[in-house]
Amino acid sequence: MNITGFIFLFVFLLCLGNVTGKLFKNMNPFLVMIGLVLLLGFFPMIDQQGNMLFFVAFALGFLENFFSVFGLIRDGFYNIRYRFELNSSVNKAHDDLERQKSAHEEDLRRQKRAAEDDLQRQRKDVEEQLRRENQEAEERLRRAKEDLKRQREEAEQQKNKKAGSKREQSTNNESMMPQTFAEACEVLGVDQSASLAECKKAKRTLSAMYHPDKFEQFTGKRRKQAEIEFQKIMCAWDIVEREYKRKKNSGC
Repeated sequence: MNITGFIFLFVFLLCLGNVTGKLFKNMNPFLVMIGLVLLLGFFPMIDQQGNMLFFVAFALGFLENFFSVFGLIRDGFYNIRYRFELNSSVNKAHDDLERQKSAHEEDLRRQKRAAEDDLQRQRKDVEEQLRRENQEAEERLRRAKEDLKRQREEAEQQKNKKAGSKREQSTNNESMMPQTFAEACEVLGVDQSASLAECKKAKRTLSAMYHPDKFEQFTGKRRKQAEIEFQKIMCAWDIVEREYKRKKNSGC
């Protein structure tokens, strides 16, 4: 028997079983007798085929009237399909969750690498800034040392210059001071034969004239000249006074 004949016979027996079941379902004696006739008529034909699937087809059609076999089969099929779809959805959701988890982990790794790179760059920038600041501080310190050294040298030079100027001025003043009795008398404006009283009077007059107190309001060269003149007068008086004491002691 080819496949077409098999399918046709299977469907025919399924429908025949369903019709027979309907005859038995209402328990009408007349209909039950018709159903028995159908069973007795077609049962030998089914038995001749020697295939249990035909008995199954007839039994399914017959029992469909009492137990809704096709409904059970349909529900079972729907249940199987639902479970399959549910498993597919669960597997798909699980796969999506795994992909999302992997994507999230990859995103976290990228963020971590980016944060580490940023931190490394910031650390390098801070180190570079500190290095520049240290160099600038060292340069400022070096310049400050050089300025201090230069100021010290200038101060030392100025000090030496002032000391030299003072020594020179002192030397000049000493050279301008009277050294002999004749020079002393010339400074006091008296003759060498003048008495001690005359010399003392001349000294007082000149001292009053060139006393530093009279030149406090003056500054610069004029005041300095007055101080030198006053020193010359006092030096001349010392020489004259010593000379007269020497003459007095020697009895001249």
